[in-house]
Amino acid sequence: MQITRGLIEAYLNCKYKAYLLASGRTGQPHDLETVLAELQAAYREQAAAVLIRKCRKAPTAITNIDIHSGQEVILGPDP
Repeated sequence: MQITRGLIEAYLNCKYKAYLLASGRTGQPHDLETVLAELQAAYREQAAAVLIRKCRKAPTAITNIDIHSGQEVILGPDP
């Protein structure tokens, strides 16, 4: 079994859901779950845009820690 971000998020929200995911028993996502995932993706994009604007750098320059300038911003891949 591989522990993924989705499994950890499921555990934090509902231990039973995490158990079902870990055992490989998944079903259709509920409408609310789909809407929340879309909102989270939109918020992630907005937060990245704000960070880029504040750091005044290109998006590719923000993917790593820039130690010399004191900026510590990491934007990881989407799950």
